[in-house]
Amino acid sequence: MRIDLVLRDLNHHKLFAQAIQAMLREIGIQINIRVVVESTWFADVANGNFDLAIGATVSTLLDPSDYFNAWYRTDVPQNYSFWSNAAFDKLTSSEEHTSELQSLR
Repeated sequence: MRIDLVLRDLNHHKLFAQAIQAMLREIGIQINIRVVVESTWFADVANGNFDLAIGATVSTLLDPSDYFNAWYRTDVPQNYSFWSNAAFDKLTSSEEHTSELQSLR
């Protein structure tokens, strides 16, 4: 098995990629590390032109809902894996409208 791993030209991303490549090699999976400029990375992941991608998650909030709503809900712009789960979408939608702290636990 051969997997395409796309990442931006950043030193720490290259280190992550090398570590992933070494670990997966031990179980027989070959990784093609593809280092690209930032504009190419965004175009490739938005179009699904990758098997694995290393990216940075940046948030102004510490609340998990910020990440869920930006990266994991169906049809949000940063859901580069195109993952979709109706139950997850419903849960993340309902927690946004909850004002009771106890119900968020």
